Amino acid sequence: MKSFRLSYLVLALPLLTPTVHAQDANVSTSYVGGGVAYLPRYAGSNEYRVTPLVDASFTFHNGFFIDGTQGAGFRFRLTDYLFVTTSAGMDPGRKDQDDVARPGSDFLKGMGDIKPSVLANVGFGVKIGQRADIGLIASKSMNHADYGMSYHLTGHVLAWSGARDSIDLNAALHYGNDKYNQTYFGVTSVQAANTHFQRFLPGAGLNAAAAGVTWTHRFGEHWMTRFSAEGAHYLKDVADSPIVQKRTGYLASASVDYRF
Repeated sequence: MKSFRLSYLVLALPLLTPTVHAQDANVSTSYVGGGVAYLPRYAGSNEYRVTPLVDASFTFHNGFFIDGTQGAGFRFRLTDYLFVTTSAGMDPGRKDQDDVARPGSDFLKGMGDIKPSVLANVGFGVKIGQRADIGLIASKSMNHADYGMSYHLTGHVLAWSGARDSIDLNAALHYGNDKYNQTYFGVTSVQAANTHFQRFLPGAGLNAAAAGVTWTHRFGEHWMTRFSAEGAHYLKDVADSPIVQKRTGYLASASVDYRF
């Protein structure tokens, strides 16, 4: 089993994006589980929170999938090495107060909430041998057009695999248009008047780079545990945002999963 989850840091901080990831043809896999994650309160926060982690994925041989990070959609295999995906996922948004389940912090008081939104995702990927793939995904909010668009270049490699253990490496670059970067990292004149932040209008461009490692240990045919450590570094204009307290954030997570 290839075990790859997109950087939870970037998912929760709050660049919720699917993963373009190759799956073996004609194979159906499903697993459910749960655990905990320790991560920053929001993208750029210097405060951390512990939050429950729901881990679930259902992938079918016809290309349909339902996944906790990718959402629900289809993966179309064009050749043995090229594939495209379409999916609908969720962005949790951000609150301007501390929250256990969603990104947010009291530090942002007066900024107002970024409402949760449904994301439309389209991507394509290239499978490199049997252990690696790269992909490019475009994401746009379906119910909040003013939130802009984001683009994500992702890479994954199965670095090592044994009888019961495997180690996966992943990396990603994240780009936002001007509306996207303004929504998640900017400060409008109204927000500046309601907070202690100065007005800040970031332009379009790269906003984050992320990398991580996941160790999976299998207990027999069905049970497995996964431990992840990841980091994200904010880039360009976004790194200078007054709401970015720390340019580099880290995450640790652990889960127990049951595979059907």
